[in-house]
Amino acid sequence: MELGDHFKVKVMLEMDHILDIKVKRIKERIRISQRAYVKRILEKFSMANCKSRLIPLTVGTSLSTNGVLTNEKEVSEMKNIPYYETLESLIWL
Repeated sequence: MELGDHFKVKVMLEMDHILDIKVKRIKERIRISQRAYVKRILEKFSMANCKSRLIPLTVGTSLSTNGVLTNEKEVSEMKNIPYYETLESLIWL
């Protein structure tokens, strides 16, 4: 099904970015990428040199089921982390 079969379509110039998403046409396909946005998020939260992992937690990590920090060490580690701001950035991603 083609959009032009159902709607009046106007062909315009090729775009390369929309809403911070890189758009690239390769033959009959369109590829999108948010690499630049991811890079900015990592730089913003001082993680530009971090290593990627399939799972962002170390093996054996135990998570609390009630969402409350369980000890003073956790409270200290999370004190200066902009948790909600980080989540907002990731939600858009």
